[in-house]
Amino acid sequence: MSQSASASPGGNTNAVVYFFGALGGMLFGYDTGVISGAILFIAKDLNTNAFLDGLIVSSLLLGAMAGAGAAGPLSDRLGRRNLITHLTHELEIAANPVTLEKLLERL
Repeated sequence: MSQSASASPGGNTNAVVYFFGALGGMLFGYDTGVISGAILFIAKDLNTNAFLDGLIVSSLLLGAMAGAGAAGPLSDRLGRRNLITHLTHELEIAANPVTLEKLLERL
């Protein structure tokens, strides 16, 4: 393979990919730290034992992995902007029961 065939046309394309890969790993680690801080309050409020604490944390991480795995194909099919808009509306409904009630009244 020649030197010109292996060089990327963008110059630092690999560095950008590596940067965002490392950033994603760091943010996932940050999320894990947030969960470990929140589990103290969850355990106190729900009176859980060590097994249920572990089940809660692992469920959150498995949900994050499933969401990340489903986001790619959905983004390809619906488009990135449409997917983000749709998910924003779903989160609004999930976070606000009054919104869900108003939505059901329209039907």
